[in-house]
Amino acid sequence: MVLGAGATPALSLGYSLPFSVYQHLMHLVRQPLQQDVDVTTAFAVAVARIRAVYLPIGPFNALEFGAAGAATSADLGAGLRARAAVIADAIGTATAEAEGAYRAERWPEHGPMLVEALERAHALLAPHKDELLTRLASALGVEAQTESYEVHLVPVCHEPTGGYSHPTVVSVAVFQGLHLVEAILHELAHVMMQAGREEPGALAAALGAACRRRKRPARLALELLHVFVFHATGEIVRERYGAEHVPHAQARGLYARASALLRAEVSEHVIGEIWAQRQEGPEVIAERLLDRVGGHGRTGAG
Repeated sequence: MVLGAGATPALSLGYSLPFSVYQHLMHLVRQPLQQDVDVTTAFAVAVARIRAVYLPIGPFNALEFGAAGAATSADLGAGLRARAAVIADAIGTATAEAEGAYRAERWPEHGPMLVEALERAHALLAPHKDELLTRLASALGVEAQTESYEVHLVPVCHEPTGGYSHPTVVSVAVFQGLHLVEAILHELAHVMMQAGREEPGALAAALGAACRRRKRPARLALELLHVFVFHATGEIVRERYGAEHVPHAQARGLYARASALLRAEVSEHVIGEIWAQRQEGPEVIAERLLDRVGGHGRTGAG
């Protein structure tokens, strides 16, 4: 389904069987090796095939087997490409091997779940897409947006939080109804911030600059930005659809988790007071976030 371009870029929402199989397999792959995963033989074989080439250490380490011994830059590029082909072949083969079992055992539940979620998300977003995306971009201090947005709905997402931004993937098992709308906006916020990362008036840039001035770690800027985005998307949805909506951050206890990690009072009330001052501009919001919830502890809130 496509929500056409207007004041904001077009937004497409969709799902596919092969990508759902892939996400399900990668979810199983990412479980701890010592954990007994209850899967059929077809799934177990597919998971083993992917685990042979997948290492959950970092985003590029699985490719480095083809590049670590390179003598020249040309050799390094060739090695990376060869290793990428091996990984793609393993995942593609595993997905094909598991598709029959997935179609028989999981799709009868997952398929209708996706249909219902897609129809519900479309109904909620269609009348308000331009308003929601405009308000979100304004809150982030972002003017430039991508040519279009694509959101891929899946039953099970391999990312434990239930979604990620590049590509934009959201689990309909984790998020339903207005929380699904929130999750979509949250991940699109990351897409917006990436597209507008060079804009001097962006909140991300303002937070980064403020952390540098105060000699605080760059990671802190990312975590404070994440807390603000959670609150912003929740408030934008609540203000549009009704005060009775309980935002995701509040429903899932994310403020308490952030408080423990940042060693500061991170509450809906505190972030709400900062949110209320957003018209003062990104630089002011950045300073307020550091003053009120910058804390002194480690960072890593997800």
